[in-house]
Amino acid sequence: MIARTPVSILITAAGLSSRFRETSGNHLKKEFHTLQGEPVLNKTIRTFLEALSASAYEPGSLIITCTPGLSSETSEIIKTLRIPAHIKILLVEGGSTRQESVRKGLERIEASTSSKAPDSLETLPKLVLIHDASRPWVTKKLILATLDAALAFGGSAPVIPQVDALKSIDSDGLIDGHYDRGHFVGVQTPQTFWFPEILAAHKLAKKHNKICYDDTKVFTDWGGRVKTIPGDPANRKITFYSDIAASGIQGAHN
Repeated sequence: MIARTPVSILITAAGLSSRFRETSGNHLKKEFHTLQGEPVLNKTIRTFLEALSASAYEPGSLIITCTPGLSSETSEIIKTLRIPAHIKILLVEGGSTRQESVRKGLERIEASTSSKAPDSLETLPKLVLIHDASRPWVTKKLILATLDAALAFGGSAPVIPQVDALKSIDSDGLIDGHYDRGHFVGVQTPQTFWFPEILAAHKLAKKHNKICYDDTKVFTDWGGRVKTIPGDPANRKITFYSDIAASGIQGAHN
């Protein structure tokens, strides 16, 4: 029997959802809203679990970064998921930025492998998938494609081509630069990496106070390579209420 590659799934849900709340008219975070019969958070997690269930990759832990003060609510929501018993669930309160939240999640994985930890895992994962909880339309095919690419290159990310003309503007809102869109892409998640290497990269970024807006920059600044794969236009991120209203919200999770 061929051994499966050990992986961890890190789902980021530590933001405040300020723009979503402003446009939805209620207090719920976007990850807690119901979409097609289940909370956005659960829909996202379920897709990952289903994608890995019969694959060459063995999920050992599921890490969810949550908004400080909402750990209990997050825990209650994911209780409705059927998560295999061998997968360790780790809730981590996030930091003031996404970068800090991801680093805390990665460090939690590392800490859970210690033999002194009560919730010890047997080994460090080879790979870690880092994904926005607010991208619930991710597909199983895309998840597995990022894993395959990261296993070969160290890191991977799905990208989509830019279709609009790209310009830069000055402080007065005047165009001051024109760019060939063929050299630019939009980056999605999941962004997938060799685990020890992305952890080291995040620790180095913290040490040098580097501000990075996604994990591919953290990784490439450290010296890693990120293989791009074709993304999916449907794998959009929920930012405003209108992003999911068109998909049909069926009530809200209380």
